Amino acid sequence: MKSPEELLKTVGSDPWITYGPHLEHDHHSPSRPSISSNDIKNRFIPSFVAFDKTVLRFNAYFKVPVFESSEQYHLHRVKILYYVEDDSIAVVEPPVENSGMMQGVLVKRQRLPKEGGQMGEYLTAKDFNLGIDVTVYGKTMHIVSCDEFTEKYMAEVEKIQLNPPEPMPVDQHELHRSRPVRLQATALKQPDKLKRFLEHDRKVLRFYCLWDDRQSMFGELREFVLHYYLVDDSVEVREIRGANSGRSEGKVLVRRMVLPKSSTDQTSRINDVGVNVGGEILTWRDFKIGGIINILGRAFLVRDCDTYTRQFYLHNTKLSSADLAPLTLILPNQHQPKHTQPIQHIESKSAAFLRLLENEHKILRFSACLVSPHKEDTDRRFVISFRLADGRIGVYESLRQNAGTISGKFLDPTLVPHPDAPASTGQFGSGDAISGDMAGMGRYYTAEDLYVGATLYIFKHKFRLLDADEFVFKYQSDPKYIGLFPYSDPTRVIPKLKDLLQLMNTDSVSLKAALSDVFHRIDSSQTGSIPRDAFVSELKTFLKTEDIVEHELITFARHYERSPRKVDYGMLLNDLFPEAGGQ
Repeated sequence: MKSPEELLKTVGSDPWITYGPHLEHDHHSPSRPSISSNDIKNRFIPSFVAFDKTVLRFNAYFKVPVFESSEQYHLHRVKILYYVEDDSIAVVEPPVENSGMMQGVLVKRQRLPKEGGQMGEYLTAKDFNLGIDVTVYGKTMHIVSCDEFTEKYMAEVEKIQLNPPEPMPVDQHELHRSRPVRLQATALKQPDKLKRFLEHDRKVLRFYCLWDDRQSMFGELREFVLHYYLVDDSVEVREIRGANSGRSEGKVLVRRMVLPKSSTDQTSRINDVGVNVGGEILTWRDFKIGGIINILGRAFLVRDCDTYTRQFYLHNTKLSSADLAPLTLILPNQHQPKHTQPIQHIESKSAAFLRLLENEHKILRFSACLVSPHKEDTDRRFVISFRLADGRIGVYESLRQNAGTISGKFLDPTLVPHPDAPASTGQFGSGDAISGDMAGMGRYYTAEDLYVGATLYIFKHKFRLLDADEFVFKYQSDPKYIGLFPYSDPTRVIPKLKDLLQLMNTDSVSLKAALSDVFHRIDSSQTGSIPRDAFVSELKTFLKTEDIVEHELITFARHYERSPRKVDYGMLLNDLFPEAGGQ
């Protein structure tokens, strides 16, 4: 006898320990006793082994009523599959193409409870027969037939003699739908489209036509090219447009389609895909040089054709070369409007390149306000930038809280035409770059036109320049460019201001005292200097004249600044009135 340890070691290798005398085959092993033939006949075989893959197949049907329809019911043909090994049942309806109903597996494989039976009682093979009804979850199915294997199994194993098979009923509505559609026999022979395609594919007749539309308002004499496709008698009409015709991009007047011979023919109808479904259509025999063709209510005069079209008519008709000669027309001289070329700078490439290198990334920026009769535009502030490299002006609106306007970009950098200034000479896009034909037509805004106090007309918007950044004043006062900006030249501005003070008919002592009182009133802390903005505003009010602009006053103030934007008014008074002494 084996010890427990030895038995544990042989559990996985010796099936006798697991199955004992119920082994199906007689394996001679010294570890177990021999089995007699009677024991082999009476050995145990599991049902899942004995009935593996044994399936009974029954054909059945059920009807589903249809309300408010010509159909009385829908006939569902199903197959009931009974698996003998575990008494499970599946119901499958073979799918029918375009049936419009949910088909396939109606009931998944499972044990089905018997209708009217006790709790836990299920359908078995003995409950099936031909010509009976089987209820599955409230749906009654009538069994009509089975396959040969099922009939043999029921007779030999279950000892049940099946009833005679019944025919599967026919769905009348389905039978009606499956009838072939009867075609109306026609006496006329249909044209052979394939033969026509093989003979005339890619063969197109081209005609040159005229449409006289001068009777309508703004009408004119327009030229068209007409394409006739021999493969399907379709026609396409395209317009011939010259340069600067003033018309939109679309050139197709009539897309490729079959056209009726007469627009008044009530029997001629064109469907959505351009196919004539009734009446006479245009064919190549209707075209001739000098003839009139009616295309959807428009009268086209055929005046010429191309070489291939001319050869086609010579070979297929009795026309001569004289009949196909182009039509000579004397067209009236059309009025050519005066050339209005937009204002543009015409300068040499080398000059433009040098100007770009010299002034790249140099921008003049001014703060401005919008001059407008509307009250809501009074407080709007803008930044106007002028690019010295290409002379383009950009406008940006400053952000204001609760202003009701959208801040940000107001105008992309672009060339802005000057409203009324004549062409002049200058360095930055000035009149010497304009050709002789352009002289007198105006010019673009240049850097010389921009100064504090100037008014700019930018595309029907009026802006007034209020101030500028320090780069503007330093750039314009540079000795290299100061000749182009007279308002930034101190040698011209200071004498001009002295002349304006002398015109006030007041002695220098009183004038100096009056100005000193004005400046001391602004300088409440008595520092000896006042802000530039206050200085320019008070001095302009004191002078009471329009002969001087704000930019000149800023140039005058910058001459006496010892710190940024702070004017030393003591030094200014001593310089203006040296004869008045130290008062």
